[in-house]
Amino acid sequence: MENNKNKLRCLKCGFYRPEDATNPEWQCPNCLSAYSKIEKYEQNISIFNSEREKAKVLGLTEYFFLVLLNVGLFLFSHQL
Repeated sequence: MENNKNKLRCLKCGFYRPEDATNPEWQCPNCLSAYSKIEKYEQNISIFNSEREKAKVLGLTEYFFLVLLNVGLFLFSHQL
């Protein structure tokens, strides 16, 4: 098996750039994508997913707060 430890790996297709590749160094020889564009895309997806998870947590927090508020109001109103 070939040692791919020090080779550049494309994030899009997973191809390891061979030392004898003839295309430009910024481009994956397999899928012809620009490495920098793929990295930027991956970063954007990561940020988007992180923000989406925060929104889900915030949404659940607001939901549980409203449930607790309604339960509290219900119990308070029935004590009178």
